[in-house]
Amino acid sequence: MDADGSHLTRITDPAGSANNFAWSPDGTLIAYQSDLDGDLDIYVYGLKAQQTRLLTDNEIADYAPTWYCGSTDVVFTSDIRGNPDIYEASALPLDARSIDVARQAMRMVGTDYNDIYPLDAPSDEDASHEGIMPAVTCFACANTQFFGRDIALTEPDECLPRDTPLARRLDLRLGSLHSGF
Repeated sequence: MDADGSHLTRITDPAGSANNFAWSPDGTLIAYQSDLDGDLDIYVYGLKAQQTRLLTDNEIADYAPTWYCGSTDVVFTSDIRGNPDIYEASALPLDARSIDVARQAMRMVGTDYNDIYPLDAPSDEDASHEGIMPAVTCFACANTQFFGRDIALTEPDECLPRDTPLARRLDLRLGSLHSGF
């Protein structure tokens, strides 16, 4: 769509429901979830290429995509191991086959709790990009898992500047929708 609202282009198949759209940090890709084949999977649409990639394709729910800020990696929730966990996979190349989530996606959070709806902090705050892995601390509190890392499980599809109150708290805790966070 042009800035004035003209020249609309459909990027999803009307046979399925598409939700939880997330723009990539550079504005060239859109990740979303769709039930086109009967279960939720992650799709990525490239604006310049006008091409859609089915990133995940299995009979298990994969949903709530968002982006690592400053990258083309999609972070999403999958129930592939029996309960919701957070995974990461590269959106590119767009012409690649779908991934096997259990074998090809990196499981970032895997607990007995429902780890859902990832939210990422800006990549320039991620020490691992400089070869220094951040310390990860974890403790369980009721039905919420807390981590000291640069990703939080809160509201989807946000890239927060580090000077916001919520972003400052991301290093201290990682919660689920049930945490009241």
